[in-house]
Amino acid sequence: MIKDTVFFAPGVSGGSNASSLSSRHRRAAIILHEIYGINAHIQRAGHEWMTRGFDIYIPALFPHHTPFRYEQQEEAYRHFSANVGFDPAVVTTLLHELRTQYETLIVVGYSVGATLAWLSAA
Repeated sequence: MIKDTVFFAPGVSGGSNASSLSSRHRRAAIILHEIYGINAHIQRAGHEWMTRGFDIYIPALFPHHTPFRYEQQEEAYRHFSANVGFDPAVVTTLLHELRTQYETLIVVGYSVGATLAWLSAA
C-alpha cells in the first residue's frame, strides 16, 4: 500500500494508515486533494463518499506536511510545483494495488488532483 495514504471505512473514526486496514465495501474511491493537502474539505469529501458505500483512500501527495490554509494559495502552489508536480505514478500504483480488491474503483480529484486523475486514466 502507498505510504501516507489515509483510509476511511465504516467503524473507523478519523483516518488511518491504509496499510493497516482491510476492505469493508466492494467499492472504493481514491480522492486526490488540491494543492492545499489533506485538509478538512478533503476529509469531508472522503466521509461523503464513504456514506455512499465506498472505502476511501486519500494519498498524501506531499506527505509529512501540514495542510496549507486557503490564504496560503501562492505558497501552496509553489510547494506543489516544486515538490509534487503532475506525476501520476502514486495514483497508478495505488490503482494497481486496489484493482484486485474491489469490484468498483473510482478516482475523484479536486483542482490539481483532478489533473492527476485525468493523467492516471491515460
